[in-house]
Amino acid sequence: MKRLKSIILLLFSSSAFAKAENIHSGVELEDAKQRATNKQTAYSSSLFYVASVIFLGIITAEIINKYIHVSFETLRVLRVISIFIISWAVLSRLGYETNTFKSSTLLEIASKDSYKLSYLIL
Repeated sequence: MKRLKSIILLLFSSSAFAKAENIHSGVELEDAKQRATNKQTAYSSSLFYVASVIFLGIITAEIINKYIHVSFETLRVLRVISIFIISWAVLSRLGYETNTFKSSTLLEIASKDSYKLSYLIL
């Protein structure tokens, strides 16, 4: 439950997360807030990229469906490939900018947990 709270704080309140990070690992408040803000920016940009790819995929599928006949099996293969590419793009972005020697900061723990949670959802 504590880890889920950390993920929620990371996503929605960088200042509250920074205070929790300060208590958890002693990281300076401003440094923790900046790192949390960077992580929020990474989440936002990955959400934008995924939404854009899904939108373009829907438009492309509609155009192909209207003008070109494609078999159902081919569509299934294309869907699986699309899901793989989207998942890989999102999950590869979720923890690249936060590394310390001990990997014990709250940001790193929340990043790893959000990575696992996102993987389970996808």
